[in-house]
Amino acid sequence: MSRRTFEMHHYQVVLTQIRSGKSDRQIAKLGLMGRCKCAELRALAHAQGWLTGAMPDARALHELLSHSALPAVASGVERYRDRVLAWVADGVFATTIFAALRREGFTGSYSAVRRFVQKLPRALNPTVPLDFAPGHSAQVDFGAGPTLIENGRRIKTWVFVMVLSFSRLLYAELVRDQSVPTWLNCHRRAFEFFGGITAQVRIDNAKCAITKACATDPLVQRAYAEFAMACGFRIDPCIPDTPEHKGQVERGVGYVKKSFFPTRTIETIEAGNRDLLRWCRDEAGERIHGTTREQPNARFLRERGLLIELPVRWPELCTYTQAKVHRDCHIQVASALYSVPWQHVGQSLSVKIGERIVEVYNSAHQVIAAHLKAARGTRRTDSLHLPESAQAFFARDREALSKAATAIGVQCTDLIRQLLGDRVVDRLRAAQGVIRLADKYGAPSLEAACARALSFGFCDYRTVKGILKNGSEGVSDSFDFTVSGDAYQGRSRFAPTRH
Repeated sequence: MSRRTFEMHHYQVVLTQIRSGKSDRQIAKLGLMGRCKCAELRALAHAQGWLTGAMPDARALHELLSHSALPAVASGVERYRDRVLAWVADGVFATTIFAALRREGFTGSYSAVRRFVQKLPRALNPTVPLDFAPGHSAQVDFGAGPTLIENGRRIKTWVFVMVLSFSRLLYAELVRDQSVPTWLNCHRRAFEFFGGITAQVRIDNAKCAITKACATDPLVQRAYAEFAMACGFRIDPCIPDTPEHKGQVERGVGYVKKSFFPTRTIETIEAGNRDLLRWCRDEAGERIHGTTREQPNARFLRERGLLIELPVRWPELCTYTQAKVHRDCHIQVASALYSVPWQHVGQSLSVKIGERIVEVYNSAHQVIAAHLKAARGTRRTDSLHLPESAQAFFARDREALSKAATAIGVQCTDLIRQLLGDRVVDRLRAAQGVIRLADKYGAPSLEAACARALSFGFCDYRTVKGILKNGSEGVSDSFDFTVSGDAYQGRSRFAPTRH
């Protein structure tokens, strides 16, 4: 019975009471109509001859009353009708409309505004229930979970819920965040719980799944898209701001929050998930569902064989992000540093963070660097990513310099050993310079220059370079550094004499 038909029935009841001789006050006590309105109906009944003879039916009353047979008092909101209609169309609440009208000089009450808004014609918005074939669709969403205390800290949790659209069997799991890895891991565990994968997964527009929400061209997270392709299901994002398009999981989240959490004390997320998994299987799966009027577990038996088989090996879970290459040829990802070729310094590159490997892509989606995943605060460097000068510098470490000197000769090895053995000054760069002289003058000349420098008691880079530059590395003569008694005059330290 419609609301209007029910109101006409009220009029008939009141009219019967009037015909029986009851006063307006007595009729008002029935709660169907006030005294003033009852008096108006009594006057109308007297004019229409309804006090005697046959009672008018509901249709006759409706036709007469809809033409304003009863006098009506004009609402004080009527002169603001156009503006109120616009506000109501935009979804503005009656309390907000009342406050706005008061600022414009309206002196009526909030009740007048509320009655006026309630009497406005409403736009019809019919919905159509959808039926899904077995194994065709699942709906997924996050809901707020309980706040837990771990190590003296309050931890906010979320509950992930996946509901099979045909059988209404659900999987639920408590998580600490709504990140992309959490989202993908929950999908994997949900599919393992069901023993298969549905052909379609209907989702909301959470950031972990959709990077750009749109009714026609939504942009799916790259990691989620790759996971869906590997598993064989299609992603079906809802239109933004339409939670009713995934009503099954919306009701599923509410069912978990009202039926599981209130009667249980959850100490940790791990313990809560163990109880939640048993509850999904033994209690939620055995209840009589309000829509299907069947047990989800029993209905699932008709769906199980139509699910897509689980992959033999699950795809590697990953996330994608952007990172800028610093001047030191490294990018920072998850508080760890990874090297990339120096030619990309200053560029923003795409980074794939896998479970074990971190890959860096250029604008053409080519892998330009790959590293094992590093711990927070650590660094992974590939020397080939550095400039040639830096590669040459790091290639000449102490061990490498010793090997290079051994290949040149005994004298060079002795000189390099003395350079690197200095306990006061680090002479690594000097030793590197000596070894580089072999590239210009050749190893034999360098060996001879080292021998000549050592014979004079010198083991520094400048001396060896000067000998090679002057071409005196092969000269056999020597100098006598003996100082005569009268040679020292305070103006020079040595008086070398060629013999």
